[in-house]
Amino acid sequence: MELSANIEINTVNTLNLARLSGAVFRCDACGTHKTETRDIITGAGVSIEIIRIVTELSGGAGRAVLVSGKNSFFAAGKKISDILTGAGFFCDTVIIENLTAAQKSILAAVKDDTRLIISVGGGAITDCAKLAAAEAGLPLAVVLSTPASENFAAPYAYVDNDGFTDRREAPPPAAVIADLDILGAVPASHIAAAFGLVTSKILSVFDSRFSRVMNGTPHCDGIESLICSASDACFGLGESLTRHERKAIAALSENIIRLSLLKQMAPSQIMASGGAEGHFALSAAQILTAGSRRPRMYGENAFLGAQVLAKLYKLMLASGDGGVLPPPDMTLRAERYSAATGIPEHAVLSRYSGVPDSEAYSLYAYKFGEYRSEFYDMVCNAETRISRASRIFKRIYSDAGYWCKSYLSESDYRAAISLAPDVFEQYTLLRYMRDTGHLEQFLP
Repeated sequence: MELSANIEINTVNTLNLARLSGAVFRCDACGTHKTETRDIITGAGVSIEIIRIVTELSGGAGRAVLVSGKNSFFAAGKKISDILTGAGFFCDTVIIENLTAAQKSILAAVKDDTRLIISVGGGAITDCAKLAAAEAGLPLAVVLSTPASENFAAPYAYVDNDGFTDRREAPPPAAVIADLDILGAVPASHIAAAFGLVTSKILSVFDSRFSRVMNGTPHCDGIESLICSASDACFGLGESLTRHERKAIAALSENIIRLSLLKQMAPSQIMASGGAEGHFALSAAQILTAGSRRPRMYGENAFLGAQVLAKLYKLMLASGDGGVLPPPDMTLRAERYSAATGIPEHAVLSRYSGVPDSEAYSLYAYKFGEYRSEFYDMVCNAETRISRASRIFKRIYSDAGYWCKSYLSESDYRAAISLAPDVFEQYTLLRYMRDTGHLEQFLP
């Protein structure tokens, strides 16, 4: 049911999932925010609702293509497939083992009478299903197999493009199912990654505010309030999450869904899509992949990045005068990027986010000086929250979030921070530190 645009965006209205789905909210700053996903079902045993969703989206006839990863299929996909076939629906299953060829594999399974695609998997699987559904012109339903992913409801998908992560527009899912019988059975590491994902968003909020002041990028106070409220709600779940309590996992999952829907409401805003902590997570994954080492979940990487970058930001704001040092040597940085990831130097240079001209440098330096004390207060608050979250995180999964310091070499660890701002467009404090020559000065 679509809500009236006269309803203002606020935590009372939009922290209620039933009111958030398929809704339009008025915002004094942005005009309107809206969500396109109209069916969000959470609770124990709600997988059975896939029958109703398939009936509505298919018109009661035709086939469905179920897309899943190998582990996700045995954890949840087979259950969904059995429910549908037991109800008389035709369900073709695609198990994704190679993400590079995933979209082609999904499209190859689409027949003339296919009416929808169902994704049962993590973020990468859902992104592949989302792009395939968009190309085939079919609706998508998502069944969460883990709470440790937040991109499933975004109006875009991330794909690997010769080692770089590209964002492509794609319609969000028509329906989302979060069955606690599935989510309650995931390993503790998934719960920790989900908790880290939500709480690391406080750094995205800081970067978004920073970018609004320095670069004039969009930032909505209403969206910020919703992100902070979701993060606050998860702080109170700490002890319950350590005991793997069903109610706590349900609340955590609902907040992940809220954050994912906020990507529909504010797709161009840094705090919704992710700030420097997300760039760190992707850089760390690139380095691990290049070294034939298995990357950890995005939420783990992002939370580690939030911990490291909050301290780095605080040091920069406390000690740096914000003046412009010699600009970075992009050729040298491309060599470093290539050495860390295996991507050719010429490909790196073509993707680099440019360094501002001298006039822009002067304006940035002036703004930095004017707002530095305000930025410092904000980042101190963020660091306090992240430090508090890290204690909860560690209790959920004793070594999650700390693996990277031992799993990566010291040079890899520094490289993940150093290379994080190079090929992403978002203007963060980390990007400012790179542009003004301060980044290497403050690396841990």
